[in-house]
Order: sequence, then C-alpha cells, then structure tokens
Amino acid sequence: MKTKSQKTPFNLFTDPERMKARLQERLPKFSENQLIIIDLKIGHTSYKTYRNPASARRSTLSICYHLWVEDPSTHQSGEQILYAKVYLENRSQDKFVETGNGPFVIPRFGASFAYLPDLDMIVWAFPNDPVLAHLPQCIDPERVSEYFPYENLPPGLNASEDIISIEVKVIHYRPETRCMTRYTLKWGKRSESNETVLFGKTFKDNQGEVLYQRSLAIYQESQQDDDYFLIAPPLAYTKEIKTYWQVGLTGKAMVNFLNNKNYQALLESIGKGLAHFHQSSLVSPLRVTIPDHVREIHKKIGKLIGAFPQFKTRLKLIGQNLEREGLNLSPGLNTVIHADFSLQQLLVCGERIACFDFDEMAMGDPIQDIANFIVDCHVHAFEAHLIPLFIAAFVRAYEKNAGASISRCHLIWYIQLLFITKAYRFYLQQEPQLEPKIEEIIALVEQESTRDWNGM
Repeated sequence: MKTKSQKTPFNLFTDPERMKARLQERLPKFSENQLIIIDLKIGHTSYKTYRNPASARRSTLSICYHLWVEDPSTHQSGEQILYAKVYLENRSQDKFVETGNGPFVIPRFGASFAYLPDLDMIVWAFPNDPVLAHLPQCIDPERVSEYFPYENLPPGLNASEDIISIEVKVIHYRPETRCMTRYTLKWGKRSESNETVLFGKTFKDNQGEVLYQRSLAIYQESQQDDDYFLIAPPLAYTKEIKTYWQVGLTGKAMVNFLNNKNYQALLESIGKGLAHFHQSSLVSPLRVTIPDHVREIHKKIGKLIGAFPQFKTRLKLIGQNLEREGLNLSPGLNTVIHADFSLQQLLVCGERIACFDFDEMAMGDPIQDIANFIVDCHVHAFEAHLIPLFIAAFVRAYEKNAGASISRCHLIWYIQLLFITKAYRFYLQQEPQLEPKIEEIIALVEQESTRDWNGM
C-alpha cells in the first residue's frame, strides 16, 4: 500500500538542495556572494521530540551541514562544517540571547556564529560549539600539538618542536557531545621524515577518561588471546581538553569490503572474535536486562506511532508481543557485551579484524550483540540474496567458537527489538526516505516471528 510522505515541521532542513539555497541567501558573507556554496551534504542529525502532544512546540532539530565552499576572490576552496539548531514558534530568539556572546574563534570560511530568525535557526561554524568550548584547541594544529601524548609516541617524537607538519581531519562530529579527529604527524628531519597517525576522541565531560581506562583494559585483554579482535592501543587521556588518544590503525572498512567472494573467511573471523570477547574476563558497571529493554522499547514505539499514525496498529502489536515474549524468556547468559556491535565498528587490517567504539560496553546477554550484527546486515546495501548467507556464516562461526548453540527464541526476540531500535534511530536522525524505511523495518519485524532459524 502506498502511503503519503511523512511531514514534520523540520522537513525543509533535511533537504540538501533546498538548504544549500537557503544558507547561501542568508549566511553572513555568503549572502553577499563573497563565498559560494558549491555543495552541501548532511551529517549528524538529531531530532528531539516528545510523546506528549502538548510539548510538541519544544521539539528541536540539531543538524550538521558539511559545505564545500569557494572564495571567488582568492580561488580558495575547502570544507566548512556548520552546526545548526532549529526551533519552533520563534523559540530560537531566547536561545540566541543566551549564546550569542561567544567567545568564538574564526572559522575557515564565513562567520563564527549566525542567527537566522526567519528559519528559527542558530548556526555555529565549526570548531565553534556551544558546549564543547575546548574543541578549537583540539582542531588548531599549533594548539593541539601541546597536548599530544609524547611520552607514548615513537622515540624522536618527544615534543612539538620535533613535528614538521600536522594534518587534522574530523572523522565524526556530534555537536554538543563529542568529536573524533585524525591527526597525521610528519616529524624528524625534513630530508627523511617519519609519519605517525593518532586519533583523538574529545568529549564534553570526563567520559573520555572513563573510556580511556576501559580501552586500556580491553587492549590488555586482547594481548592475551591471538583470536581476539585487533584493538587500537590507547595512549593517554588529557583532561585539559577532555580528549583520549589512541594509535591509528590502517585498514579497510568492513562495510565496504565484505562481498560474495570473501564473506566466508571474514565472517569466520568476526564470529570468532566476538565469541572470544564475550568469553573474556572484562566487566562493566553497566548492566542491561530484558525488562530494561521492554521499558525503553515502549517509549520508542510510542514516539514512532506519534510520527507515523498510519502504522499504529502494527507497531502497537509489535510492542505487545515484545513485552509478552520478552518477560517469558528464560534468563540468558550474563557476559560483557559490546552493546552496539555492527559492521561500522569493524576494520579489515591485513589478516586481522579490528573492532572499535566500546563506548556502550555493558554486562548483558551476548545474544544482543549477535542480533545487532544481523539487523545491521539488513540495513546496508548488500544484494538481498547475500544477506542470509552472511548471517548463516556469522552465526555458525560464533557458535563454533563459543562452544554452544544460540537460543533461537532469544535471538528472534532481540532481532525484533533491535529492528525497532534501528527504526527509531532512523527517525531521530531524520533519514532520507524515512517513511518507506520505517515501513520496511516493520515488515522485517513481522517476518522475523515466522522465520525458521533451526535449519541454520
């Protein structure tokens, strides 16, 4: 059945072509054609909404625009990231008064800060950020060089004076929360320079220190087991700029590398690595349980129903089934889990598979990680006939290395739960073609309840 496109008050802001025109017309220096937007791509997006209709006016959209900009007078061009926060009912005016005094640093292109009242929008030009006030120190090559963990870098790279050049590349920026940056350092003598790559993860609070200690424990555990995932060595935590440092690994993104010719060997390694991670001695103070999941999924389904009332009956039934079946499941194992295990967290490094981003690590049922990987396979652009082959190879490899069969009842339940979680994430990120994606995921949840996993 064909449905009408979903409309929200923020649809304009997730349309790249329309926003390219709007920002060109309204931003300082761009509106006078001193700067030209050649291209615009949308980055991290977060839609804050409320289940209570009376609170709908408080909704906001936070969105990153990655602009490719040209300066006609100098013929210089390059990327400029903008962080925009969009409000409703002229609520941006009060926020502008709160944040409009800075302090700000001068970005590569355009103004540091802008208020666009007709769009009910406030814009910060990266690296300006209303919460990450220390971010400019992490992006400026000269300033950040003061904070590199020289005590853990190669001999000869002992201080900023040893550095010839620093290339700074933003890998992932989540406004008001964190920024991951790659630093390529050339150092030594200019005639025979060396190159070292570091990654810095900068946070708004002391979470970086917690994650550094966690990464150190995971790395030390990995050194005791040859079948473990390859883990990037953590180097240090710098509290002045709330950043933790790790060695840069070189490899190919799994999501782009996996195909019909190499999947058997790769998924054998992934299943083996995950099984060994679950069997490790690592622990976490966080714990996730089925009742926790049930409480959270009711909230997510409620918001999805509010946004997509045409799916109310199907979503409501899914929620009821998840609650009933979840509370009837026998207690699962309680091991350390990644809690966000997906293709994006994996890198092919020669003969090894590297795993990253243990930010959500907790104690829980290891089947959650398996289900998360299976759900993730479904949402990537693999040929449809390859997905069941990938899943079967992964599950077989995991069971072989775990030395036990996966409970199919638990697996089906977690897959359904995580499909809905994925749909909710798409909604918060205001993905393009959102409504068809939500409907496709609902259909996958419904199909999962009748799937025969026993033949795998």
